[in-house]
Amino acid sequence: MKRSVEVGGIVSALTKNEEFTTGAQALPKKCQDPRIFSVPCSIGDCTFANAMLDLGASINVMPTSIYKSLNFANRSVVQPLGVLEDVLVQVNELIFPKEFYVLDMEAETLGKGSTLILGRPFLMTSKTKIDVHVEDTLDGIW
Repeated sequence: MKRSVEVGGIVSALTKNEEFTTGAQALPKKCQDPRIFSVPCSIGDCTFANAMLDLGASINVMPTSIYKSLNFANRSVVQPLGVLEDVLVQVNELIFPKEFYVLDMEAETLGKGSTLILGRPFLMTSKTKIDVHVEDTLDGIW
């Protein structure tokens, strides 16, 4: 069975194969969502029980409320609600200087979830390897 659909001037042909059987090729088992990977860390005197590790994020993020609570001396935001540079993030015994993008977020929207997002730059610096299949970190800062 074949039919065509025109979308925005582009014609796509859709073919339905009614003879397809799933027995010919076994489909992989659907995995459950592993939720989030998180790590306890501290910035200055503030401790965060679960900073989220985000494999898809190319930046590190913190809400404005955390930025204001840190009370950095001689530090400034590069742009209003922009980038905060050279923030020392401690995980276990290791300390990493990282940039954070400061987002204007209401405290009520944060809920009980993670308040920091540590993205790929942090994961690369800390040489972290995450096995999403077994929901565990394999190497790096842990």
